[in-house]
Amino acid sequence: FKQKTAYESGTGDWSSDVALPICPMARPPRYIDPALKAFGLPPYIGEDALLQGGWIDSSQGAIQSYLDRSINRVAPDHFRAKSVLSCLLMTSLFVKKMRSGHPTGRVWGFVPEADISIWALAYAGPIDHSRAWELYWVPIYMFVDDPAALAGGREIFGFPKMYGTIAREDNDPSDYGLSVKVAAFREFGQDVEAEQVEVLKIDPQIHGSAEATLDDVMTGLLDEPEDADIRTLMPSLRPPQIDFPILQVKQFPSIENADFATYQAIVGVKMTTQRLRGIGKAAGRPRLTIQSPLSLNIAQELDTPAVQDMQHCFWVRQDFTTQPGEILSPPELIGV
Repeated sequence: FKQKTAYESGTGDWSSDVALPICPMARPPRYIDPALKAFGLPPYIGEDALLQGGWIDSSQGAIQSYLDRSINRVAPDHFRAKSVLSCLLMTSLFVKKMRSGHPTGRVWGFVPEADISIWALAYAGPIDHSRAWELYWVPIYMFVDDPAALAGGREIFGFPKMYGTIAREDNDPSDYGLSVKVAAFREFGQDVEAEQVEVLKIDPQIHGSAEATLDDVMTGLLDEPEDADIRTLMPSLRPPQIDFPILQVKQFPSIENADFATYQAIVGVKMTTQRLRGIGKAAGRPRLTIQSPLSLNIAQELDTPAVQDMQHCFWVRQDFTTQPGEILSPPELIGV
């Protein structure tokens, strides 16, 4: 607000026309819900979800390089993430019914949803409080097939969701076959048109599976953390979308110069299992093929073979909820 000016009070002295500072708000401003809703608000409820996963080769150097370019650039003096393993986890999540549990969204119906993700396991926390460090999954790639999931994921939780066409080959949980196509450029040039490229493909084949428990799902890895403190945490490891925290970067570009961010923060998110419907470990090793067009350099960035057999594959059927999440680094509001 503005103090009453000297001119308005009759003195004729404009020099006393001073704007007083705006009082800080007690709480954030209300979200302006657009007339054409793009997505429901959290919490999100997933019913009859199938999570399939398996490990793929990488290198600890490539994984740490990604963490340095993403998580570790947000709050370099406050929060840090370290690579734990020299392999990555690839998961596919197929949800039959995804709905909003928010009061304004629970009256809507549901949508089926799929996302295909590649995850790095990180040991992370505040630099000045080592006892608060814990294990997190960090999504490097996450492809979704629904515009609402893309908008909600980016605006509420953060990157790195990308829109893609996802095809699942079979309903059997021990068949990991799928295809992910995205718009990409095979080469660069002003006259080059983007095309649909099948960037990820798992050959369809029913591998069979044996019943398992959550304690069994993440076991059998030959890779072991060098840090003794991390090794003590590994028995509690769970898949990223089953009661285990995820780290994401939330960032918005500046309206004045999109090379800079107007807001950024590190966000922690966790999906909470409400009901386990079944767990299994695959008897075989699904064949994964990665295609890397110039604009989406997956294999090179992750230092992973373009064709490989996934290891220690598993599946979990569950119902879950996803809460809004928690900001883990001091949020930076830089300007517009």
